[in-house]
Amino acid sequence: MSDPGVVIVGGGLAGARTAQALRSRGFAEPIRIVAGEDAWPYDRPPLSKEFLAGEVGEEDICLLSADACAELDIELMRGQRAASLDLDRRELLLADGVRVPFNQLVVATGAAPRTLPQLDGLGNVFTLRDVGDARALRDAFASKPRVLIVGGGFIGLEAACAAHARGCRVTVIEASAQPMSAVLGAKLGKTIGEWHESHGVRLLRERSVTHAETDGETLRVTLSDDATITADVVVLAVGVRAEVDWLSGTALHSEDGVPCDINGRTVVEGVFAAGDVARPRVHGRSVRLGHWTPANDMARRVAGVLSGAEDDERELDDYFWSDQFGARLQLVGSIDEDSELVVETGAIEDSSFVASCHVEGKPSAVFAMNRPRDFLRARLAMQAVTA
Repeated sequence: MSDPGVVIVGGGLAGARTAQALRSRGFAEPIRIVAGEDAWPYDRPPLSKEFLAGEVGEEDICLLSADACAELDIELMRGQRAASLDLDRRELLLADGVRVPFNQLVVATGAAPRTLPQLDGLGNVFTLRDVGDARALRDAFASKPRVLIVGGGFIGLEAACAAHARGCRVTVIEASAQPMSAVLGAKLGKTIGEWHESHGVRLLRERSVTHAETDGETLRVTLSDDATITADVVVLAVGVRAEVDWLSGTALHSEDGVPCDINGRTVVEGVFAAGDVARPRVHGRSVRLGHWTPANDMARRVAGVLSGAEDDERELDDYFWSDQFGARLQLVGSIDEDSELVVETGAIEDSSFVASCHVEGKPSAVFAMNRPRDFLRARLAMQAVTA
């Protein structure tokens, strides 16, 4: 290409959607997507849900096929990892030494799973980040093994559901007092934990891994209370870290994502961030949202800025959902330990309710379990108040 055009680093949802949105807006300059995986861009949420449970295949989660790339004139560089960035020369350096020039750059490298040193190097220990991870874990579940899931966040609990559906015996250990408490707070986290226990998942709260060993087939895991668990498969779901190492030494680098505004602009002219790696300011706080809906929303906004549209001044849509044992969990906004919880519809003990959360009298979040229509009404009501 004689004109470097736009280079998008990352082939996930944010990267694919940015490219598609640019073309839908009539953007005519060259677009390159530099993707670290060999796969065509795909949707990640099903990896811990339907894909892991064996209900859908890779063709069902594809976001941007070869035919679509050709039709939209998007060059997809698969299996190419970013190594560093030269902002002065406006060049991206790849791991194989190739330099990719750009006029504008979109950082959409997402986040990678954290690991535990106690389990490093042991066999049958899995993380769940990409389709290769999910494929390997799905195959491991096929023999109905004893599964230990370390971490009771939404990825860990969704993996627990998928493993249980495959006939596995599932234990989840969670370092906090309740699962999902970092997102939902302790009271709602307790509700979700009890929901899992009612479906046969063994949930061990306030425990962590201190040691692990293997005989080559099974793993013996020692916990912080000196209890031991024997498992055939271990799934690590202890959080993620932003994929920012390749930005080291630049003005964009920050340990927990790339700071930007709600339209993706960073401190560097012509460089944007979108998706899980981005850290926009939402309701006055600089945060990584890490969910599908805000990643999709940011991709649309970045494409708008690049194609000359006016800024979108609305708050980012920080909506999140999860499906667990047939229950649809929905959240918009943020919940912390200072939040006052008010049940608006239904009842917590019936596992069917809508709750609003307030901080200093102001609505901060709406959460629903098995109440999608009521959630939508409550969500719109909260948005009307906070707009």
